[in-house]
Amino acid sequence: MTDIDLAIVIVTYNSEKDIVRCLNSIHKFHDEYIGQIHVIVVDNASSDNTLGLVRETVNWCRYLSIIESKNNVGFGNACNLAFSKIDSASYLLLNPDAFFVCDSLSLSLPVLVADSRVAVCGFPLVFEDGVSQSSVYRYTSVVTWIPTILGVRRLLEIMLSYRIIAHVLKSWPPLYEFSNSQMKPRLNFSEVNNLEYTYLLRDVDWVCGACMYISRSFLNQYGGFDRRFFLYGEDEDLCIAAKRLGFRVCSIDAPPLAHDLGWNKNRINSVVAKYKYDSLALFINKNIKNSIHRLAMLYILPVYIYGFAGALSRFFRSGK
Repeated sequence: MTDIDLAIVIVTYNSEKDIVRCLNSIHKFHDEYIGQIHVIVVDNASSDNTLGLVRETVNWCRYLSIIESKNNVGFGNACNLAFSKIDSASYLLLNPDAFFVCDSLSLSLPVLVADSRVAVCGFPLVFEDGVSQSSVYRYTSVVTWIPTILGVRRLLEIMLSYRIIAHVLKSWPPLYEFSNSQMKPRLNFSEVNNLEYTYLLRDVDWVCGACMYISRSFLNQYGGFDRRFFLYGEDEDLCIAAKRLGFRVCSIDAPPLAHDLGWNKNRINSVVAKYKYDSLALFINKNIKNSIHRLAMLYILPVYIYGFAGALSRFFRSGK
């Protein structure tokens, strides 16, 4: 397919709980853009009814197509399949557990397309209850891992509810993005159209792949996600690659999307944890150039993924 202004790419894997809501939100708020927007679902060999639900949607959604992967190839490789199938001026990666609460695209896309230097842009995210969710991050480092390793994320959230403390924490660069996100008021979905947005772009380190704009001009130069990543780390890796090529990585002040974030809701399991461990080990070896910093991160990676107790258990099981 050609002459598409925007291809929305949704990678699914056993996503029957979320996919209909996601697709319905696109149809509800962007149906008038038929011919300009195409939706492509790449299914990673789901074993539930995800494909059945998507096929039912195809019957009434004229701008939706499906790629059925015979195997689970991971997030980045599934996106690469979509990039190769649809030649679009730009792409929007959208998690199946994310959904639009209003038209976030019609005023955002012209801004993004107008700047040929923009390779990647992240949209604001909120939880299903309207509470702000982090979608912009500092580069991964030992320092950015500290709140997770020490288990103080909840304490930081409480501290940020006090204005004076919040401004102090926000002044520390490693906590700026997290603090900036947490200080935003809860979003009332019924009033989102009455709010004002500047649609200004802000250069950032990297953005969450749950709702990520990518330009075709960048993909023409770089080719897509690093195929070695299966799950986790590929979004930051892509942003680093974009900056190395001289492109911009941004966030935009636009209406947010809602995202049912699984990791922060403690629905992690051993399989997903292993995927994250392997991908972050790859990410560290590829992108952390300082040898001392790289070794330090590799040593504490088990603690970051599994916690202190889990890391010790893993250490003794490995016999090392």
